[in-house]
Amino acid sequence: MSKNQSQFIRASEAYRLVQQLYEINVEWGARNALLRRLASGALKSIATGAYKFTVITRIWGKEFDSPHHSETKIIPLNDGVIPEEFWHEFYHSHDPDCDWGIGDFSFNSVDAHGHVHGVMFDAAGISALIGTPSVQPTSRISTDQMEVGPARGRKAANWWPDFAAELAVYIHENGVPESQESLISGIQTAMSEAGKDEPSRTQIQPVIRAVLRRLQAAGNTE
Repeated sequence: MSKNQSQFIRASEAYRLVQQLYEINVEWGARNALLRRLASGALKSIATGAYKFTVITRIWGKEFDSPHHSETKIIPLNDGVIPEEFWHEFYHSHDPDCDWGIGDFSFNSVDAHGHVHGVMFDAAGISALIGTPSVQPTSRISTDQMEVGPARGRKAANWWPDFAAELAVYIHENGVPESQESLISGIQTAMSEAGKDEPSRTQIQPVIRAVLRRLQAAGNTE
């Protein structure tokens, strides 16, 4: 790990710490809190993997409906630091892709598009956000300090066991679907017909997206 990374923590750890501030039924609590700070420049982040951020500027003619042309500008990292403009566009884009587990983020909007891999967050900024004296940077956490087994804190939602069971059954009986929408719809329908507590789309979408990504990457598409 480089010197620049020594004061940063992984996206998964930052998310876990911030989510503890919210009740389990508060959807997108940690996600929105972190992205708001990133978009405002109050929280610094760095990229340890691939990164590209392109801004599109449209030049109009004298008449509003006249033809126009576009100019693109690639915004680089500054010593590994992700510009706050990236997070502003990400936060306000439609259905951006977030993988907090490995720190991968991507979006595609009318005025910009970009992706970044291996994001890490400033440990001091996370400490300020959650109101604790200090958060240990990732590089200072030894193997024997890492938690093993279920995470402490909030219990899983009541619908989680039934959702996990229906997810496994659906994929076993129908194979891996081409889209996450069909999988979400199929599971919600099955749980509703069985009279089980049904989670909302936003509650299960990140899990569905991650499961499909892993299955498709492994070649399990039939």
